[in-house]
Amino acid sequence: MNAALKKKRLKLKNKIERESKIYWFLVEDKKACVLTKGMTEDETKQELKKIVSNGSYDDSIIWKIEIKYHSIVAFGRVSLSFSNWTVIDGKLKKKPIKGKTGMVWFVDDYLDVFGWSKKYITSIIKGLTIHKENMNSALPNLYSKYKNY
Repeated sequence: MNAALKKKRLKLKNKIERESKIYWFLVEDKKACVLTKGMTEDETKQELKKIVSNGSYDDSIIWKIEIKYHSIVAFGRVSLSFSNWTVIDGKLKKKPIKGKTGMVWFVDDYLDVFGWSKKYITSIIKGLTIHKENMNSALPNLYSKYKNY
């Protein structure tokens, strides 16, 4: 790997480490909105519990998305991990939804050319909601499947 590529990847890592890593989205039909975001799961989960505790979000679908940078490359250097939750009696409960739970990977070649942007999260959410795409539970899910949304 040449020095310029190393520098570019280090810059990518630093950018991801400075930005919010955990996002909680309220998902309704064909739209989603951010309820809270932050650097740690504890911080964001406590904030989300305050938001949903009044009962107005009961039976709502909520997705947690966690951005991870990987030093050791499996399928890519950056991944987004999706988990599904619901609210019952003002309390947050994990509720996996088939085809909407899993990881989406960004291969190095893509990130080397286009870099990292939070708009990628929106593209994936649009793919999963509006365009009814599903995550594969047996194979890696690559961002290239969702990038046109």
